[in-house]
Parts: sequence; structure tokens; C-alpha cells
Amino acid sequence: PWTAARVSEWEVVVPEVEEAEATAEDKVEEPVEDKAEDALSAQENALGGPLRPALVSVPGGTFLMGSPDEARTWDGERQASRYEFPQRKLTIPTFQMCQTEVTQAQYEAVMGNNPSRCDFGCGKNLPVQNVSWFDALAYLNKLTTIESVARVANGNSSLSACYSIHGLEVAWLWGCTGYRLPTEAEWEYAARAGKKTSWS
Repeated sequence: PWTAARVSEWEVVVPEVEEAEATAEDKVEEPVEDKAEDALSAQENALGGPLRPALVSVPGGTFLMGSPDEARTWDGERQASRYEFPQRKLTIPTFQMCQTEVTQAQYEAVMGNNPSRCDFGCGKNLPVQNVSWFDALAYLNKLTTIESVARVANGNSSLSACYSIHGLEVAWLWGCTGYRLPTEAEWEYAARAGKKTSWS
């Protein structure tokens, strides 16, 4: 088992190769190695940093998912939903998760726009906001494609997209190797950071 005190010991995995989205005029076929190098240069010039945040390797373990019985008596918004009972024991394998929220600069580098509303705060290092669930899935699929091209250019295996999106129909492609949202269990496990209290 791990504890909140060990969070700082989680391994941070920084990508070896990242690539920014090609523009329409860059569509002329070039050798794959040149595409990856050009994209890296453009990305570094535009953002001054990596295309995506570093990933944290979250060690696997077992935890109680859901709310404790005491949450049934809380008032207002704090009261737990009936779907959070009873608590159930789950075992989560090791997984990787972004160390921070996706920033506005990272989202814009991949998607070509920043949908954030400045009355909530704008800045390249602030989290992107005003993004729907569908926008998030499209971002993850596109990030997977961009990084996959860079990986193949360096002789590594490609990544496969995690979502099949057709209009409002979405399917999670089991066994995918690309980027995806954490499951509800993974998110709660990471947020709890080894604590058994009502709040992380």
C-alpha cells in the first residue's frame, strides 16, 4: 500500500519525443524523420515546452471505492449520491496519469484553438476549460496520433487511439495503447492518495 506521503516519490515519466500538429501547408510529403524534427522545433518555438504534461506512474493497489456510511447524513451538496454506496474493494493495476491538468497551451498545440473563457482565467500554463467530454476525447485521440507519428519516426512502435467516435456514439477501444481519460475508479484511487477518510 502507498500513502499520500509517498506521492512525491511517484515516478515522473517525461516523453522522449513529442510532435506538434502539422499545419495545412505542411501536408507535402517529407521523410518521416524530417516531419518529427520539424514538428519538435515548431512546438518548442511556439510553447517553449513539451506538447503534453509529464506523466506520473501511479503504483497499483487495493482501495475502498465509494463513500463511507457517514456520508449519508451530510447536508446539501456534500451528501453522497446513492450510487456511491456501498463501498466496494477494488484492485487497481499501476497506471500513468498526467501530473497536472492539460494546459491551455498544450490543448491549443494539439487542437489548434483555445476554448477557454478568459473571465475564468487565460494563460498558457493554466488548465484548459470550457471543454466538453467529446472535446476531451477528440483531444486524446489527436494527441495519440501526433505522438504515434513521432514514435514511429524514431523507430518505436505506434500508439492506437482509445476512442471510436461517430457523432454522439463513442466506444472505448479495449486494449488501446494511446491516451485516454482515467476510469472513475482510477481517478478516485489517485485522488484518495492512500487515505481512507471521507475526503482526500
